[in-house]
Formats: sequence, C-alpha cells, structure tokens
Amino acid sequence: MMSAACAQPRSARCKEICAREAECQQAAADEAEAPDEQTAFDEGDCVAACAALERDERTKSDVEAHAVCLQNAGTDCTKLAACR
Repeated sequence: MMSAACAQPRSARCKEICAREAECQQAAADEAEAPDEQTAFDEGDCVAACAALERDERTKSDVEAHAVCLQNAGTDCTKLAACR
C-alpha cells in the first residue's frame, strides 16, 4: 500500500499547538455574527504545516518559540493571537 508509506508521523507538539489555536478560532467564530468561511481554521492543515516546519532545521526553532509563546499565553486567546 503506497499511501501508508507516504504518511508522515504527526508531531505531538504540533497537535497541541493547532488544537489550542483551533479553540481560539472557534471561540472567535462563535462571537462573530457572520463567520467568514475564507478565514476558517483547518486544524489538520495546521498540524501538517507545523510538522513540516518542525522537520526543517531552519524553521524548527520557530516552532519551538511559538510553542513557548502559546504555553505562556495560557487560556488567553488575545495573548495567543499575538504569538506569530
């Protein structure tokens, strides 16, 4: 089965980062009167992109810094949004 060989392992750190970001995006969408589908957050895409950045030695430190920022933000979505 060829597709199984192409599957990349998912990073636990990226799953955590994207789950937290998804929570804040959902909270923001719930507050909006008319959610914008073009800015919809796709948690699966987030995890895939994050994992790719984490595998690259040039961008791995960016993922690490983002994870620390999110950890410091706690449950405050405003602080989380500042983690870019």
